[in-house]
Amino acid sequence: MAGNRKRTQEYWRVDQWHNRARQSASMCSTLEGAVAVSYRAFVSGNGYPESIVTPDNVTIGFDEENEAVDASDSLSSLWDEWLKRNPEERAAWDTGPRQPRLQMLAEQHIPNPRPFTSESIVANPAWYRRLYDIFGMTDEMFDTSLHVHRFAIAEKEAQRLAKEQADIGPLRLRRTAAIYLEGYRDDPERPIVPLSTQERACRAYCKRMGYKVHRVYRATTPPPRDIPLRQEIGIVPGEAFVWYRYDSNHPYHTVHNLLKERTIDIIIAFVESGPSRSFYGDVSLEMSSSLPREELASLWEIEPPTEDERQWHDLITRLGDTDAEEENAALMEQLRTLSKRMPVERRVTKRTVASAPTAVVIAEKPKLCFACQSQPARDGSAFCSDTCAQTAAERHVQATTRGWCGTCGRWIGSEGCPHSL
Repeated sequence: MAGNRKRTQEYWRVDQWHNRARQSASMCSTLEGAVAVSYRAFVSGNGYPESIVTPDNVTIGFDEENEAVDASDSLSSLWDEWLKRNPEERAAWDTGPRQPRLQMLAEQHIPNPRPFTSESIVANPAWYRRLYDIFGMTDEMFDTSLHVHRFAIAEKEAQRLAKEQADIGPLRLRRTAAIYLEGYRDDPERPIVPLSTQERACRAYCKRMGYKVHRVYRATTPPPRDIPLRQEIGIVPGEAFVWYRYDSNHPYHTVHNLLKERTIDIIIAFVESGPSRSFYGDVSLEMSSSLPREELASLWEIEPPTEDERQWHDLITRLGDTDAEEENAALMEQLRTLSKRMPVERRVTKRTVASAPTAVVIAEKPKLCFACQSQPARDGSAFCSDTCAQTAAERHVQATTRGWCGTCGRWIGSEGCPHSL
């Protein structure tokens, strides 16, 4: 689709006002094309050609009465240069000063807010700053007042968006999630799960819960500390809100900026052991509203757990929930026994393989894949491929969460399936 194409070309933007209600922006690939668009709007009177914005975000406005430092800084001078190359485009009446014609278009198209309203103060902050300074208002007080007026305008825009959405009708959209993966670890002795495996687990979790993946962000270094914050005003249908942006390009801060800006609804991170869960666990509704919306996608989404792994997680969960000393002691003893048994099994397996006689070759029947039962399993695994492992993991999740809709034929989340709403 055309909207997904990346721009590889610089564009000049022509800003125009129409009927005091809306502002349009025309994108031109060349400066000559932008000058032509703005001049034709000036001649036809359908809009007020406010300015041309260069690819470097330099604004070229109309300046005929005041002397510009450079002739190219004036939109009127650009029109004259363009008309020399295209004399047939000049209007028959365009022979004298253009300021009267521009003033007529301004009265017809440019919004004219009443004095001392939020729109007029935000549009002319320097003028109102000087005016309020005469009344004794300090710069700090004016900045606070200016923020209040900006927030008021944002609330009006939020109500307008809410009204448009109400006219369109209620739409049930999937929750948007950003996947954040960490390719570093503070403990050098613990190996890092490959980022590709982490991504597979997170995408499988998003598929099961019905989340729409916004983008995958990968961090190879820890996020820097003491990052400065910048106050921003966000707008969603029906609500305007204030949030603080991290001035950092690190993936961690980028993802959390998107969450605070409400571009995404949730962050999906990776966890090795245990089932997929919320980052903060089961907290009250009052506390969850003030916490970042983060969830953990487990490795169990693509690799079903062994009986020892499942028992280990159950013991850890029970140990964190109990306060009785006798039960704590019993659970700790079970954990010690389980931790000893798992390494012993690995050592026995390695010793058995190493001590096998080299002179005698015994043809053994290969172990078949647990899922498909047709292909031999890989070394150290019960499955022949990642596809079979993920299939078995989905069956395990289906048995524990009942997150499969037979009518729709897809994985759904705890909120239910769209066809039943």
